[in-house]
Amino acid sequence: MRLALLALFALAVPQLAEAEHLHGRPADQGDHCCDFKAEVLRWTPAEGPLAAFISNAYFEQPRLLIAIGYDAQGFWTAEGDPGTDACGDCGRLWLRHTTFAGGRTSFELNSARDGETTEQRAKRKPAIKQKIFALAKGPLDLSALRHDYVMRGPDHDRDGKIEKFSGWFAEVSKKDGSLLRFAQVGKRTMCWLDTTWHAYTLAPPKKTKKTK
Repeated sequence: MRLALLALFALAVPQLAEAEHLHGRPADQGDHCCDFKAEVLRWTPAEGPLAAFISNAYFEQPRLLIAIGYDAQGFWTAEGDPGTDACGDCGRLWLRHTTFAGGRTSFELNSARDGETTEQRAKRKPAIKQKIFALAKGPLDLSALRHDYVMRGPDHDRDGKIEKFSGWFAEVSKKDGSLLRFAQVGKRTMCWLDTTWHAYTLAPPKKTKKTK
């Protein structure tokens, strides 16, 4: 069964799902720099092969978060760490597994280089696909992934501006109450911002006792 899924993974025609463009700025920054932004996508097998989906999305918009699905241990995502604003092409692409307790395991898929042309960056696609395909033979078991989770983003207007920005761009939850949020954190140097993704777990809502 797993071999059949890997064959589909390698040969099917990819279709890129519509991304949700989100951006926000911490309230204490006013009109200064530190504008956080990302494209948030959700992958399912119906979207086509995962390797092509991730690589195509990444070269369209490096600042991305792709929800892939969860297994018995935690949740899988592809995350484009933008890097620093001082270098427009110095971000990294990761495949990451986050347990529902908040533990993170990262697998680097791509490390961009400053000054690369579009053609040079495009040549990296096969290498990214090969790395994802190799992971699918190991820790990323596609046959074990489930997609029956709820995914939502923070409240935002029609232009994608997050109303009360606190860092997070996506929240995933399961029926058992497990909650994870994916956020960007940044380190500011003058008006340059070095941005990375991180994830944290949320406690399920407390049950209130019924009063007689």
